[in-house]
Amino acid sequence: MSRVFRALPTGRFLARMSLLAAAALVFAGATPARANNKVILFGDSWGAYEGSSLASQFTANGHSDYAVLNLSIPGSTADQYATDFGGVMTATLAYIVATPEVQYVVISLGGNDLHALYATQGLNANVIIEQDLRTIVDRINSTRPGLQILLLGYDILKWDKSPQCLLLATTVFPGLLLPQQINPIYLDYGNHLNAISQSYANVTYVNEPYGLWGTGQGSVGVPNIFAWSPSSYVADDPNDCVHLSSGGYNQFTAQIYAKYFKARLGPGTCGTIVARGSDTAKLASTALPVAAPIFVAAFLRRRARKR
Repeated sequence: MSRVFRALPTGRFLARMSLLAAAALVFAGATPARANNKVILFGDSWGAYEGSSLASQFTANGHSDYAVLNLSIPGSTADQYATDFGGVMTATLAYIVATPEVQYVVISLGGNDLHALYATQGLNANVIIEQDLRTIVDRINSTRPGLQILLLGYDILKWDKSPQCLLLATTVFPGLLLPQQINPIYLDYGNHLNAISQSYANVTYVNEPYGLWGTGQGSVGVPNIFAWSPSSYVADDPNDCVHLSSGGYNQFTAQIYAKYFKARLGPGTCGTIVARGSDTAKLASTALPVAAPIFVAAFLRRRARKR
């Protein structure tokens, strides 16, 4: 089966949620907690891929005491976290509560929702995503007030990389095919993340207002809507239309560090501890490669009833 937008069956998703919830309970009862779990990352497949790369950025910049606890689950949506589908938000909050040393919560969500909803909702899909992300932020703030929350967003893809991706683009974005038609849809999503960050003192959308868009093009925060990202930046699998290459994710997380963490942490010192995702990140990594889905029918039916 193709990696691209492979539907994540509800049963499999719930099974992963059960594993995450069980692990959260074990983690909550473990003492002492790891003193360097200062960053929790959760969300979709982009988050799953970014975890180890982001951890490496802390090490490379002399902050090996900043480990990244990666709770990302490929295929997940902002809707699922907002509605606590399968207990996913409850489990995530359990980790946050059980990790008193955490300072930053990093979120990578919304891409799957956008790809699933745009064909029927148009740009209103981004309005729905914003509402869901606000619900997620509110739950984090009510659980652990004062944590710094970082909204990542994504980057420009390369929908013309293969015939398969061009065909998929016409399904996700009916009637649209050119970069100047599709890229503004993603930037509009970013504008909604920016709006969220303007509403909360502890929420930041990196490098507002255009986030990390344009990283692959070599112009971070100044994306060229008339072009795709280069081939070297995106996954080389012709069937994977929505992920970056390993080098691409390294570039992306380097900008996350440069645009957000560098000023906050200052210069570091060389350490001997290797920053890495927690072993619990294997819950996500064992699911890779799983591409962001055009989500399951149950998700769409539930969305239709809600809206």
